[in-house]
Amino acid sequence: MENEIYSYSQISTHEQLKTALRHELNAAAVSFVRIGYLLKTARDTDILGESYTDVNDFAQKEFGLDKSQVSRFMAINDRFSIGGYSEHLEDKYEGFGSTKLSMMLLLPDSINENLSPEYSKSDILTIKEEYQAEQQISDIEVLLEEPAPQPETDNDEFLTLIIRELIEEHPGPAKTIKWGTQHSLTITSADVADSYLRDGDSAFNIRISGMGRFLVSCKTSGVVITNMRSGENSPVTWQEFKDVLLTELETKEWEEPHVEVKPKKKVEKSVSTSKNTHKNEKKEEPKPKEEPKPQPEEPENNENMPEESISEIENVEVAPVQQEEESENPNWYEKWLKDSSSPRKNASDLIKAINENNKFVACNLTISRAQLDDLIMDVRALIVILEHLQNSMKFYENSEEEE
Repeated sequence: MENEIYSYSQISTHEQLKTALRHELNAAAVSFVRIGYLLKTARDTDILGESYTDVNDFAQKEFGLDKSQVSRFMAINDRFSIGGYSEHLEDKYEGFGSTKLSMMLLLPDSINENLSPEYSKSDILTIKEEYQAEQQISDIEVLLEEPAPQPETDNDEFLTLIIRELIEEHPGPAKTIKWGTQHSLTITSADVADSYLRDGDSAFNIRISGMGRFLVSCKTSGVVITNMRSGENSPVTWQEFKDVLLTELETKEWEEPHVEVKPKKKVEKSVSTSKNTHKNEKKEEPKPKEEPKPQPEEPENNENMPEESISEIENVEVAPVQQEEESENPNWYEKWLKDSSSPRKNASDLIKAINENNKFVACNLTISRAQLDDLIMDVRALIVILEHLQNSMKFYENSEEEE
């Protein structure tokens, strides 16, 4: 295999580096599950004898682990091991790494099962903040909120409410798709998925008045809508999502709908959470400039360096590997852009194309904006060719006069 390596000293590409890091992060998660299992064994059996008062005493004296760390290890085993009491990590949680699993302890299973290993630590933190913010609102407070207007539609009312709020809070993908429909492009369910996915899985947080927050998890296999109050999951196919979305976009108008560049982050906050975040932010006073301190020289090896505690390791965020810049536009738009800008091979092709397109105008048939743009581009290209021919003719006429 291309990315298979036998020693980390052989790493030469960013793909090999990603593979190695993913392996080690997953191995760390497996280790956390196994440590939790061993600690639970010490807690639930008489294996320690009378040498220690309990598992916490054992872990502190032998390994320097405090009570909170012991509790965290055992909680990770409870939540993420097979059957809740095993040394093996459940398959669906492979690839998350120990740091993310520690954060996921504070989230219900209904949310965790829809998270993606592709999400960064900050992505999962965003989802955790959304969930915790909704838990601070009582059921009575939600009932007292002004309910969102019920849609008059032949489509599913719940999905219509979700997509309508998604368009309002996160309009970028919808604007791109609206631009495509205005240019008479055929938008498929795959095109809609491509517009909402961000280099893989993505998620959008929204909040509907009178209902609460929802997590809209987007994957290639489909969409899952999670109610953050009840924990109910509602799976939706991309075809169902597309049908409702295009219906809503028929009456949705923007001053300038256009193709929007996809943000790099995979998880978006709800508007309500973003407002509260900005409201609570304190303006920092400018700090006086300090002279840069000399950096200590790095040791040639790390044999004498102190070992980091587990709590410190948990807070380490692995920086993403730098990759070559790729287009952030949806694939369907890139294809249209490439097709629409392809130059004609010669003047005959131009004339033929113009004659074909001209039938739409001559017969007073409906002509789309895209077809009109194509016709104008053909005419401009033909004018350039005619100017070139005229210059060539002048060159020969001047040559004949000189002779």
